[in-house]
Amino acid sequence: MDEALKVVDEAREYSEEVKKEAKEAADIAEDAGKVADELSGEESEEIKAQVEALKEASGKAQESADDAKKTGEEIEQAAETLKEKRVQDAPGEEVSEAIDNVNSKMEEGKEKVKTAKEDAEKTTEIANDAKKVLDKIKALKAARETAELSKEVSVEATQVAEETEQTAESTNKVLEESGKDTEESRQATNAAGAAIQKTTKFASDLKQASESLDKSGAKLLDYVKRGDMPLEKVKSMEKQLKRDIAEIRKDMAKCKTAAQEAEASIEDVRANDPKSWDINPFQSGDGDDAKLIGLVRGPPGTLSGISVECTKANQWKHNSMGVNEDVLSDVINVGPQDAKLNQPALVAIPYASKARNIHGREIIVKSTTNGKDWKVVPTTSIERIFEQFKGQMCVELRVKEFAAYAVLSRLVRDRQTIDKKGATMGSSGDRRVYITYPHGCISRPIDVSLEVQAFDNNTASLMRQRRQKVQIFASASPILRITHSPTPKEFKKPISICLPLPPNPARKDGSRGLRPSAFTKSKGSINVDSEPVIDPGLLHVMIRHDGTTWRELKNISLNYGKNDTLCFDLKSPTHRLVVIRTSVKPDTNQALVHITQTVEDWTKVKVASIILHQHIDDRSHALIQIAPSSKVDDIEDKMINEGFEGPPDPSSEIEMVEGEEVLVKFDGNLRPTEDKDMILTYNSERVNRLQFYLEAVDQFRNFASDHDKGHAIFYGREKPPEPEPEPEVVENGEGEGDEKGQQQQPPKKKKDPLEGWTRLVQLPVAVPKVERPPPKQKRVFKQAVKVEGPLSEEGLMDIARELTNEWEALARFLGHSHAQIQRIKGDNPNSMEDQIFDMLISWRNNLPRSVNKVEILAENLARAGRSDLMEDLKCKSGGDGVGDEGAEEE
Repeated sequence: MDEALKVVDEAREYSEEVKKEAKEAADIAEDAGKVADELSGEESEEIKAQVEALKEASGKAQESADDAKKTGEEIEQAAETLKEKRVQDAPGEEVSEAIDNVNSKMEEGKEKVKTAKEDAEKTTEIANDAKKVLDKIKALKAARETAELSKEVSVEATQVAEETEQTAESTNKVLEESGKDTEESRQATNAAGAAIQKTTKFASDLKQASESLDKSGAKLLDYVKRGDMPLEKVKSMEKQLKRDIAEIRKDMAKCKTAAQEAEASIEDVRANDPKSWDINPFQSGDGDDAKLIGLVRGPPGTLSGISVECTKANQWKHNSMGVNEDVLSDVINVGPQDAKLNQPALVAIPYASKARNIHGREIIVKSTTNGKDWKVVPTTSIERIFEQFKGQMCVELRVKEFAAYAVLSRLVRDRQTIDKKGATMGSSGDRRVYITYPHGCISRPIDVSLEVQAFDNNTASLMRQRRQKVQIFASASPILRITHSPTPKEFKKPISICLPLPPNPARKDGSRGLRPSAFTKSKGSINVDSEPVIDPGLLHVMIRHDGTTWRELKNISLNYGKNDTLCFDLKSPTHRLVVIRTSVKPDTNQALVHITQTVEDWTKVKVASIILHQHIDDRSHALIQIAPSSKVDDIEDKMINEGFEGPPDPSSEIEMVEGEEVLVKFDGNLRPTEDKDMILTYNSERVNRLQFYLEAVDQFRNFASDHDKGHAIFYGREKPPEPEPEPEVVENGEGEGDEKGQQQQPPKKKKDPLEGWTRLVQLPVAVPKVERPPPKQKRVFKQAVKVEGPLSEEGLMDIARELTNEWEALARFLGHSHAQIQRIKGDNPNSMEDQIFDMLISWRNNLPRSVNKVEILAENLARAGRSDLMEDLKCKSGGDGVGDEGAEEE
């Protein structure tokens, strides 16, 4: 009985196992059916056969699973029957029969499960093969889609790259055409250039990436079509292609962003483009002779509603120059000076740009509002050139209000702040000059500025030639101008100064030292690599403060350093310093001071010559130019190329100073056609020339000569005189002075027109006489009723005999025109006396009888410079006028 229950339990367990196995087989069959369904859409014969085999195997596996499941259920039913019989105590035969039935079903179940498993395994094998095919199909399909996507992305990327390149090209064109001559425009164009460069690079990279993507996609598509490539490689290529697509999409986004940034930067360029600014150029002359005086410009709207003016104000030029400064431009007065600018404007001033290349000097701009008080203003550029004014270099500065401006050259001014730790300060103009401030020499920081005025051996030699009282002078160091702010009374420790003073007599190898630019200073004590001075009595360290005379520093130790430098210590500050070498010891301190002052003054002297040439086609057309002595030949050649040549030859060498005015006067029978002062201002770095025409003073003078002759006389003055103040009017008491109660000032003494001028040189000038009409027959004077007194024919003839060249001035004072004077000369070509007499008779006879003619003639004789004749005339008239002489008869 126990055996039956045991069989029941085993049967139940086995039944569950069979059903489980059956279910697994059924699941395999179901999966296989799904695979078959997925493959059923493919048209390949091979795949179709696989689908049929898979479906058949799947169906068979399903049937085997169903049979196994059914057998499992039968085993379970047989077990339940066995249990019932066991519980009901059925006969043993029935129980045994039931047990056998259970065992039989279990055996059958084993067979069914075995079959189901075999069918499932076979189905699984077929399904796995089908899955591989399906996976390959899916992989190839995905690869194809990715390859096709890559082609689309490649086309899109190429389009983006081309659009980006077009943006870069168009923005670059705007950039090239825009102005770049202001700080704002340079910043904007630099930013735009960087943005365009980045855009161009991104576009180029995107193009290359697009081409590479297109090639990779085509290669993958080819593999998909061929179908013979290992699936893993296809999948790997597809995976890489997807990464490439993702990267290229990022590159496209970067390109679009870069293009937007480039376009935005170009908008900034347009906003700051000086070519779109309000521009006001001011010129002198017309056509080819037009020259730029100044140029004012600003961003749109800056000059709106402002009538900008720009005129020359060279009367202030001399005031603009400081010590060791040369003027390089006209003084330009820009106005209106009370104009309120809503943003800064730019003022450009043309100047003699060659001065930029002078070693040891720098370009500055000064401004003033009253012509007296000048200050240095910062510049934005010293090399500005405008397209419409090529060949004219300008200095440009940013201004918030207008003023008068001048461009100057001055010694390079080095600046440095020295603190308690000390430092070594060198000159950028001459690297052999340096000052060492030791640690602890000052108690608080000070600002130091240093200027170096060179004085080479050629300059020294020329000075000795032209200054006889300094023959014992041998050479000099550069003149140092040192400024300390604040200025200490004394240094706590001496400072060391090194400066060049060639030649050094202690040198036995005869070396002359190096150029300033070839010297490299070495910091440290003055005693390093130094040697003592052989004869210190011939070297004199001279110092002076502003407003004082030079004095010699006594009892100081002098040592030679490298490259002919002289080194010594200085215990207290000084404003100017120079070392003088003499050939013998000066007799007196006054002689040494004189030599030193002469050296300082000579740095201001420029040796020049005056060239006066006349045009070869019209000798009355003259050109005067002041030329530095070293450039006389070059300038004369240039004048000849322009059609102007001598005689006369250039003048002898004359000494001039920067800013000196030169007045030109003529004597003899020549004068300029324009009646105005002819003044040149000498500036060594600017063209100093004057063109004009000459005419004869008296075309009948020197009748036998075929030339009108005279001299050009040149006068110089260093500084124009200050304008005289207006005379004060003193109020008187009522009834005194004039009717307004004001005291009249005494008449001013006539001022000598050459007062303050020094004669420099004179040059002969000759102009061929023009062809004149033949002399007319001698005029027969009009007869008049006999006139008695000083205005009779005899009286007027006496006056005519006394007058000379001043008669023409008298004629003009008496009311004769230039044409009338020339007519009188033509009527009386052979005698000045007849010309004067004719003029006086004509004047007398054309006045009404009631006019006091004696008084008029006397007054104008005085105006013409013949006060003696005025007094004589008054004496003869007895003080009475003549107003009743006989009327003229025809």
